[in-house]
Amino acid sequence: MVGQIFLTVLTAIAIREGLIQAYEFVERNTRWRLAREYSDAVDKPLLLVGMRWNPLQPSNKTADVVLDIRPGVLRLPNGVQGDIRDMPFDDKAFGACVAEHVIEHLHTPEDAALAITECRRVAEMVVIVAPSPDSLAGIMAPDHKLRLWIRNQGMIVEQLRKPSPNIDQSVVLLEGEPFDVVGRSR
Repeated sequence: MVGQIFLTVLTAIAIREGLIQAYEFVERNTRWRLAREYSDAVDKPLLLVGMRWNPLQPSNKTADVVLDIRPGVLRLPNGVQGDIRDMPFDDKAFGACVAEHVIEHLHTPEDAALAITECRRVAEMVVIVAPSPDSLAGIMAPDHKLRLWIRNQGMIVEQLRKPSPNIDQSVVLLEGEPFDVVGRSR
């Protein structure tokens, strides 16, 4: 009996997580298409920040420029190695900037604020792709240090894991222009 209840609970959790992941997949592709269409409409390149783990992934190939901190990005013909908090591009050089699964890997909410400010500097439209705050996969990933929440016209960035004992578990609210963040169920 206990084993059957345990199996039922695990099945329910797996179904819930699967639905969240499916929703995020659809939303990510919708936002990606909107960013591409916007960049084309304003006749400016599209910037992808955060190389997908598979360099042959369609988003890596359809972005005009791919920026990543890892040296593997240089294998891409359009790859540029750099930090999202200090990008080597001119102001408003891009129509859209898609920061795909990058912000949650930064160490502090202050780093997230710097990154988003930098994205706004280099692009007219900013799309942040991050795991849903309700996703177990996003919460349990050991390299995810932050969790992002959308609230009204801003974003709350919450410290999920302390990267070092010297960093507060602070929360930073970023206000201003609306964000287009993927994976939000709220």
